[in-house]
Amino acid sequence: MINAKTIFICFLLITIGFNLYSEEILTKKYYNCILSGGKEKIYSESGDANNIKIYYAYFDINFNKDYSIVKIRYYLKNNGKDIKAIWSYPFLTANLEKTYEVREKISHENQKIELDYKDYKVLIDGVQANYYTHHDNIRENLLPYKIGDTSVEIDKNIKKEKNINMFYYTYSWHSTPIEFKEDEKKVIEVNYTASHYFNEIILKNNIDIAAVEDPALVYISKKANTQELLSSEKVFAFLFNTSYSRKEKIIDKVVIKLTANVINQDFIKILPINYRKKNNKYYWIYKDFNAEPLHNILVKISPYYSDETINPLLFDYTPEKNAKNLYSYFELNNKNNEIIISYLKDQKNEKIKFKRVKILTEIFTKNSEIKESNRPKEILIEFADNPDFKKSKKITKVISYRTYKKSINKKSSILLYDDEEIECKYIKIKFIEFSEPEEILKVSDIEIMK
Repeated sequence: MINAKTIFICFLLITIGFNLYSEEILTKKYYNCILSGGKEKIYSESGDANNIKIYYAYFDINFNKDYSIVKIRYYLKNNGKDIKAIWSYPFLTANLEKTYEVREKISHENQKIELDYKDYKVLIDGVQANYYTHHDNIRENLLPYKIGDTSVEIDKNIKKEKNINMFYYTYSWHSTPIEFKEDEKKVIEVNYTASHYFNEIILKNNIDIAAVEDPALVYISKKANTQELLSSEKVFAFLFNTSYSRKEKIIDKVVIKLTANVINQDFIKILPINYRKKNNKYYWIYKDFNAEPLHNILVKISPYYSDETINPLLFDYTPEKNAKNLYSYFELNNKNNEIIISYLKDQKNEKIKFKRVKILTEIFTKNSEIKESNRPKEILIEFADNPDFKKSKKITKVISYRTYKKSINKKSSILLYDDEEIECKYIKIKFIEFSEPEEILKVSDIEIMK
C-alpha cells in the first residue's frame, strides 16, 4: 500500500527532475591573479651569480578592494668579478584539463591561462629596462585556490556540464639581463598592478549552496526569485617562500609596508599576524630574511568579516558604478550629484535598520594628491520610505579640508551618519558643494552599518 510519505518522496523527485532539466542551473567563474607577487630569482648563464647580494629590499603595497599596486626596490651589490646575470620576477600560469559532458559523452580539452600582472615595469638605477617573458615547469603547490569556469546548463532538455577535471600552477617569468662590474651596486625596481582573485557563483532552482561553494573562500550572497548570486572574498597572495625559494639568496634586511585603502579595516584578514599597525598601514620588518611559509602575505577582503556591516548586495545603487581598468567608482559632478540607495526587499523585511553610513572617496597614496583633488565640502543625506523622498529625514554634513585629510589618512573613509537607529527603504546621498565644482568627484565605496 502506498503511504503518504511515499507519495511525498515521488512528488519531490519529480519536482527536482523538472527543475534540473528546465534551464541553466549553475555557473561558477574564477577571476584574476592567484599569485599577487613572489620571490625574485638571480642567475647567470656565464658565471657564478652567488656573489650578487641583495642587502636590502623594500616592498610598498597599496591594497585596494579590487586590486593592489605593488612597488618593490631591491638594493644589490656584486661582491665578485664582472658578471652578466638575469633578473627574473615570477607570475603563475594555470594548466587545466577541462571536461565536457553531453548525454554521457565526455570530451577533454587542455588549456593554459597566464595569470599575469597589469602594467609590469622594471627599472635599473631609475632607468626603465626591457624584459622578456618565458615559461617554466616549476610547480607551485602552496596556493589552495581553484581556477577555471564550470557550469551546468540545459539546452533543449539536454544536460550539458563543463568541469575542471585537473589543474596545477607553474611559474612563468619576466626576465631582464643585467650587468655588474666588480663591487658595483645597483637598485632594481619592480612595479605592477595585481588584480585580486575571486569567485562568483550563480545558482538557480534553490540548489544547496554548501555543495557548490569553494571551501577555501567565504561568500556574501543575494536572492532574486529562484536565482541566487554568491560573491566570494577577494584575495591578495604574496609568496616569499615558494617551491624554488630555498635555492635563492638570503636578504640582509626586508621592510614591507601594506596600506589598506578600504572603507573598513574590519573587512580584511591579514597573515602573518606579526605586523605593526598604524592607522590603515601594516608593517613587517625582517633581518637575514630566509623566508618560511609563515612569512607569506595573505590578505582577504570581504564585508563578510564585519559583524556590523550590512551585506552590500542587498542594495541597488543609482547610478551604477563606472568600471575603468581595475577601478570601479561612482562618478559625480555638479549636474549628477547624488547616489540613491534602494533596499532590496527580502523574505523577512521590507525596510532596513541601520545606525551608520560611510563613504570612501577616491584612493590617494600621497598628501599632495589629497590637496589637489576634488573633495566634497557639503553633503545632504536623506532617509525615506518612498523613492521620491517625500517626508524624508534630512541631515547635512559639512566637511572641512582638515577633517577630510584626517579621515582619508587615518580611516580611509568619511562618516556621514552616526546616530540613532533609522528604519527606511531608501537612502539618498547628495553632494551639495565641491571644492572644485568643474571637476569629477569619485566615490569608491559605500558602507551601511547596523
